[in-house]
Amino acid sequence: MKNQKGITLIALVITIIVLLILAGVSIAMLTGQNGILTQAQNASEATIKGEAEEAVKLALNTITTNNSAQTAGVNYNTTNSITALTTPTAENVAKVIKNNNTSCYVAIPTGTNTDSASGATGITIYYRNNKSANKEVAVTVANGIVTGSTVGNVATGATEITE
Repeated sequence: MKNQKGITLIALVITIIVLLILAGVSIAMLTGQNGILTQAQNASEATIKGEAEEAVKLALNTITTNNSAQTAGVNYNTTNSITALTTPTAENVAKVIKNNNTSCYVAIPTGTNTDSASGATGITIYYRNNKSANKEVAVTVANGIVTGSTVGNVATGATEITE
């Protein structure tokens, strides 16, 4: 019996225990609070928020440029519906966003189409890119500056801007 070769039961049990520990660590790294899946979801939401905020900032800059050009007496095509927009109302900002990206969803809370982004109370724009159809961002603007954004669902009572 001295020449028997093979794996002892103790070696097998130790190997199984090591494998279970490695599996537990791997699962914790994937699903924990700072896990890879949570970090990927947070990065996705941050990207969606950033895209929405940039769309609103671009629209505000377009309207401000239109206003400055008209104030300075620059004669350019005011028959174009976008270059004619010179007041940063909720509806105008949403129209510029829609003009820049026709495949996105843009809406404003009903009854707020004349509220101004340059005012202290500000405006809210609901934005959803069709690539992120299940995620929507509410971007808040006050005093001409984006003051915040949240990812969620469209508020009830929102009016979609289609042009």
